[in-house]
Amino acid sequence: EMEVDDIASQVIREEASSLARMDLSSLQRPERGIPPVSLALFLFNSLLIKDNLLLREEDENVGVGASLFVLGARHPYPETIFPMLGECLRRQKGDLALRLMKKYKDDSHKLGLVLDRLLDASQHRMYKYHKSNGVYFLERDPILGPVIERGEKPTMAASLSYLLKKKEEGREDGNGGEEERERERE
Repeated sequence: EMEVDDIASQVIREEASSLARMDLSSLQRPERGIPPVSLALFLFNSLLIKDNLLLREEDENVGVGASLFVLGARHPYPETIFPMLGECLRRQKGDLALRLMKKYKDDSHKLGLVLDRLLDASQHRMYKYHKSNGVYFLERDPILGPVIERGEKPTMAASLSYLLKKKEEGREDGNGGEEERERERE
């Protein structure tokens, strides 16, 4: 059980959002170093605590974005030279992936994003006409389905922009998203 005060939660939010905003290609360069998997595990755990009253609405998306970034990042060192490093990162990423899949097992949108990061389409191509291996879940999702273009790889940014657009449309209608909340309760 972790207790997080206001100052610590602000620092956690800043670190998670900076990690979520990083470009995946920037971590591919050798000078960037090893992906911070332990940091992502800590950020995921601390931003998704149910008992923490200091959490904001967007904290979950920031935590998931940071976790997805780390899952998709590759370390720049050859595994033949540093086998223990590769095994350690693989094990930590596996732990992070299991936590993400356990948390979002009923959310096809986030589960599809996790599977897309885990299953590298350049090595394990499951679908002939699509760059994403998580497309089975993503195309059938009511949130991301309309956003995904055929053959394109989904991103957390695309899904968040779609969610924000839907939220704004709900506010313009005057109901403030009450209908969606009613549907979720049922």
